[in-house]
Amino acid sequence: LQHFVAENPLLQDLEQFAYSASHDLQEPLRVITSYSQLLVKGYGGQLDDEAQLCVKFITESTQRMRDLLADLLAYTQVSEDDGTDPTELVDINRIFLKAVDNLKASIDESQAVVTADALPTLPGYEPHFVQLLQNLMGNSIKYHGARTPRVHVSAEKCNGVWRLAVADNGIGIAPEYHQTIFGVFKRLHGKLIPGTGIGLAICQRVVDRYGGRIWVDSE
Repeated sequence: LQHFVAENPLLQDLEQFAYSASHDLQEPLRVITSYSQLLVKGYGGQLDDEAQLCVKFITESTQRMRDLLADLLAYTQVSEDDGTDPTELVDINRIFLKAVDNLKASIDESQAVVTADALPTLPGYEPHFVQLLQNLMGNSIKYHGARTPRVHVSAEKCNGVWRLAVADNGIGIAPEYHQTIFGVFKRLHGKLIPGTGIGLAICQRVVDRYGGRIWVDSE
């Protein structure tokens, strides 16, 4: 993917547009959210039910757009030249703890049990590994079904290559979606479960950047 993008000016332009749009649109969305909240605080007692419902839809929609733009920005930044040493060693155990800390609210809300084996130290860029583990673990918690979610991160060295896995007891993914879920904006549950549809695309891009591959095994 990286070589193809470098040789394709159109894709470079599209990436630059996505970066600019996701960055520059954050501010007007913040303004819309702020003034909607001020409207409710200042005139809450004078607004009828329909007006309050309209303000609620505005607030929820702008927040969803902000989340979408933030994920789109993260997606474009994975391929950027970060100016960092590609041989930097990253302790994946520390990455796991950071991901757990970032997901604390959803872990507490769902009472998820999150565990990990001893994980390796790998060359790379720390924020990329945080994005990777946090998105995968976050999905495991989000799509947990009726049972208390259990998420386990493991690592195994096979033929000189590290294989990292995030396993869970969630609702699973049907076989026909095992490839398509890694595309941008690919969501299987519509608005039933919150999300932007970019998380797994970010994971795919991170893994591609380091010459690896990502896949799903599921019932």
